[in-house]
Amino acid sequence: MHLGAPAPQHATGPSIDTAAGPAALAGWWLRFGGYVIDGMIVAVPGFVIGVLIGLTQRNNTIPGFTGYRIDGAAQAAIVITSVLITLGYPYLLLRYKGQTVGMMAVGVRAVDRTSGATLSHGQAGRRVLAFFVIFDLWQQIATLIGYHHLYGPTPVGETLFRLLAFAALITTALWPLGNPVNQTLQDKVADTVVVRTRP
Repeated sequence: MHLGAPAPQHATGPSIDTAAGPAALAGWWLRFGGYVIDGMIVAVPGFVIGVLIGLTQRNNTIPGFTGYRIDGAAQAAIVITSVLITLGYPYLLLRYKGQTVGMMAVGVRAVDRTSGATLSHGQAGRRVLAFFVIFDLWQQIATLIGYHHLYGPTPVGETLFRLLAFAALITTALWPLGNPVNQTLQDKVADTVVVRTRP
């Protein structure tokens, strides 16, 4: 007897049982694709704002040097704007939709590891802040060091902080490969998992 078509299933792969039911965990490549898209979304407005603020500094010339110096107020404006975009964009989308634009594009969503529900304010905040401390904080410090260097070799401090940021990014990016529920370090801090939203 024909009972109708079976319910659609996600592609085979690791899954997790939550209070909301079983869910297919997002694979590494899907998550990587989402991060690339989100990285571009965050970088473009930050770059444009940085250029616009930089244009206001054209009169801060230095004798014997062809470039110009970015004063303290402009440096603060660039860093604060960058931090607000870096923190605000993922927080608002993760809290209210469970997905950033990159996650929507690749078909994944962040949910509470136990209940399967959309992230709470605290979870979204912990997840975003964890990634900021893991990666973005060290990038911001390197940028500030770079503002005070106008010519000659790149300062050792700037190079070290950029290497630290890169090493930390690689660590959290590869963490899911050895984790039973594909969690990154920021997932572990917030007790979240990333699941697929379509086959």
